[in-house]
Amino acid sequence: MSPSRLRARDLEAPSRGVRLHHEHTYADKCRSTLEVLHPRAFASGTTAAVLHGLPIPATLRDRLELAVPAPARAVRRVGVKARSLRIDERELTNVGGVRVTTLSRTWCELARTLTLPQLVAAADVAVRLVGVDRLERAATYHPDRRLHARLATALDLVDAASESPKESELRALIVLAGLPRPRVNVEVRDERGGSSPAWICCSRSSARSSSTRATIIGPTCDSGDAIARARPNSRPSGST
Repeated sequence: MSPSRLRARDLEAPSRGVRLHHEHTYADKCRSTLEVLHPRAFASGTTAAVLHGLPIPATLRDRLELAVPAPARAVRRVGVKARSLRIDERELTNVGGVRVTTLSRTWCELARTLTLPQLVAAADVAVRLVGVDRLERAATYHPDRRLHARLATALDLVDAASESPKESELRALIVLAGLPRPRVNVEVRDERGGSSPAWICCSRSSARSSSTRATIIGPTCDSGDAIARARPNSRPSGST
């Protein structure tokens, strides 16, 4: 390609040595950057999660998270969060022509970046794709032991019945606040055959207090039951 063509107005340069058409896909951007980064480089963390279809906040998608196998040193580059990871070749796969970490290893790496509720939301999707056993095995044998407690906490909060990331995050927040664990997306029917959600969560904050009152309405309790107090700034043991 001629130098003049490389400077064409329909091209953009997300990183040094990378030229992409304005209508490029996320996978195109990853693939092109990996080609100039390192012969054995791969996508991990949030970038691999996007390619696998896991829910990731939009604010974390712009910067690519790429890695190289340890002991190779991470390559610093504008627009790239680089890491050097201890990884087995069996923990790498190909998605859309991009070399990435497997879905279970990808989820484990998200523990470095996501909040605990966001990590639970990603796990709820992941278990529907690969099953909880793979996530548990990947978490148990992850080489970075600093992540083990966080991963174990997230796995304890997994519920594959959740139908949206925000629903998953809310459920995690409810449990981490010490409130009863809600059952999600379960229908209950009244004596007339009508149906309604099995669980409803309503919360309200008081201007004169630092606490939030939350009411959990279950299939066997009235609206006034199971009222609990949770301090917004409190952290449960094991959370970070």
